[in-house]
Amino acid sequence: MKKKIFVVALAVCILAFSIASATIAYFTETKTATNTFTSGNVAIKLTETQTVDGVSTTKVVGKDGFTGYDYGTVHPGLTYDKYPAITNTGSENAYLAAKIVIKNEGASNAAANVTEVLTVEAATGKTLVSDFLSGNVFSDANYSVKYVTTADSIEIYVIYETVTTTNDSITLFEEVVIPARWGNDQMAHLENMNIVITAYAVQTTGFDSAEAAIEAAFGGGSDATNSDFANYFN
Repeated sequence: MKKKIFVVALAVCILAFSIASATIAYFTETKTATNTFTSGNVAIKLTETQTVDGVSTTKVVGKDGFTGYDYGTVHPGLTYDKYPAITNTGSENAYLAAKIVIKNEGASNAAANVTEVLTVEAATGKTLVSDFLSGNVFSDANYSVKYVTTADSIEIYVIYETVTTTNDSITLFEEVVIPARWGNDQMAHLENMNIVITAYAVQTTGFDSAEAAIEAAFGGGSDATNSDFANYFN
């Protein structure tokens, strides 16, 4: 997105008239025009809510060193509450998006790869990633979702198509579901599994759609902030 800077220059001309030889008077007037440009801002807050024994706790990512909850050992047949939400905290309307990466970090077994179990299951029609992460973005028409499978991770790109105003909030999903049919073989692929969520926001002004805004800011182009969403647009 090309940015243009407009500079406004004001010039005031003063004409002086001399009357008589010894008496000089000036008819003068001065006007000053002040052009005011107000800068708004785009800002977001990413929160995580965890419910344990009926008690819900919500924390802000990045506050007091919080980076996410540790769920410990997970078991087949159980559902784990997880409510990551993005809130528009800025003064400007914004388009919101998220990148969700499911990956094993530091697994002791080299063959432990979350991609193996999730993609194989999806291929057999038994479950999809959208069952593994259950809720909102996977069933709501206001979201555009794209899955990208890499050698050792599954990347889920989410773009919220609706304009958000200050204090608007979206919840990405609600649960992590471990299928009851998974046994030792499948669970071995989840060793040290991480679900990493990154939230994004872009101004709406100057863009016709959320996808156009996200691509301009995070699609890897010459004016983009970064290339985090390059795989979504490739």
